[in-house]
Amino acid sequence: MIFFRFVRPWSGRAKGIRLVAIAAACLGVCASLHADVPVVDNLVLNPGFDADLGFWTVHTSGTDQWHPADFTHASGYARIFVSPATAGDHIGPSQCLFLPRPANYWLLTGLARGGALFGAINTPRIHWRYIVDADASCNGSAWHESDMTFPTTGSFEPPTADLRNQIVPAHWKSTSAIEITLIGNTDVALANQNSVVAFDDIALTGYLYDEIYWDGFELIVPRP
Repeated sequence: MIFFRFVRPWSGRAKGIRLVAIAAACLGVCASLHADVPVVDNLVLNPGFDADLGFWTVHTSGTDQWHPADFTHASGYARIFVSPATAGDHIGPSQCLFLPRPANYWLLTGLARGGALFGAINTPRIHWRYIVDADASCNGSAWHESDMTFPTTGSFEPPTADLRNQIVPAHWKSTSAIEITLIGNTDVALANQNSVVAFDDIALTGYLYDEIYWDGFELIVPRP
């Protein structure tokens, strides 16, 4: 927090000039200091799939795979693989993440690789749903749900837009959870090709707004 305290009264035009000068100087510094504050570290277990799919729930035997590092990426990663290519959604591993506290927002990020294979476009996305009162397996009615999509460049890329989910204290319980599911979509079926997408470095982090630096500064001016 930044305070300006004047020890003697200023008057007339000079007071206005000095006050504006100080405020302008602070704006240049304080704006650069603004940053939201993380209050909950990444809740995802085994977010980088360094050795296996541990802590993730596998939904379809033979479809969810762990893949070691290759020339496109330095670490292991999760892969959804269907052969031959089949049109539609292919459901990959999921994880149920219980929220230890409310936050101004929960930021979901990650990396994924999709792309085009001889006319078929494989699109990776993460489906998330917020459950106010979830059981141990994330069963329960979703308060809200949506998808986070990724580019289809053929390389590991961040999402087209990070997902920020605001959960106010009135909509949070100790049993509240966000379930994330990795999904690959193939637009057309091709008998001689594969449906394949990959995911890595998945993160769900809680943040509070930094309201002090958002405002920039506070001025404490004594009464004349």
